[in-house]
Amino acid sequence: MEILIWLLAIVAIIGYSLSGLAIINTSLHLNFFSKPLCLEEACVQLWAKANEYSLAIAKTTSDLLVALATAGGIVVALMSYVSNVSNSALANHINHYAIFQSYVNNEIEKRSRIEASSIDIFLWYNAIFRGSRVGVMSVSGEYHKFVKELNEKISASNNQAKSAKDGTFRYTLHQAQIKEQMKIIGIIISSQPRNDFYEIEDQVFSLISAVNQSFCFSTKIPPLVTRAYV
Repeated sequence: MEILIWLLAIVAIIGYSLSGLAIINTSLHLNFFSKPLCLEEACVQLWAKANEYSLAIAKTTSDLLVALATAGGIVVALMSYVSNVSNSALANHINHYAIFQSYVNNEIEKRSRIEASSIDIFLWYNAIFRGSRVGVMSVSGEYHKFVKELNEKISASNNQAKSAKDGTFRYTLHQAQIKEQMKIIGIIISSQPRNDFYEIEDQVFSLISAVNQSFCFSTKIPPLVTRAYV
């Protein structure tokens, strides 16, 4: 706004000064100052005709000032709108994250095998809502991919368990794959004995399903595959 005011002032000073100097120079050259004051139509027309180009400079300056003021007003209004939208988006981001954080913490308290310290809620939130800071609350493509890949790993383990004979299901490999997958959204699972890991995994998957149902309003987010391995 301050730049616009300075620009208008500079244009006005230069334009009107040139016009005024031209009028003075023309009046001196035609000896208008030595003649008595005359306000009759003929006198005014004579003076206007003599200063036609000087007055044109003043008119052009006025037109330019109007154009600059109009354009500047539009720019200022647009900048104000963008600023308000940005501030509103940030406020919505903060409020939405606070709701998400509270919900996840409440769900964690319902699950005895999950520690709150093992989950980076902010990382999980950003994985789902990457555009939240700019007001985009749709589920990210990256989170779609995360759920898809998780289901693929569960399905692969289900198939291996069904075809396994005499305990050949490689549960250690399954643990490693699930642990790496969970790190993507900030959930850390430590290595555990088979049964303990199964219980923890069950509660983690339950937590993810609860979050997806409550915050991911999209048909593109499928439910997690039911585990068939034990």
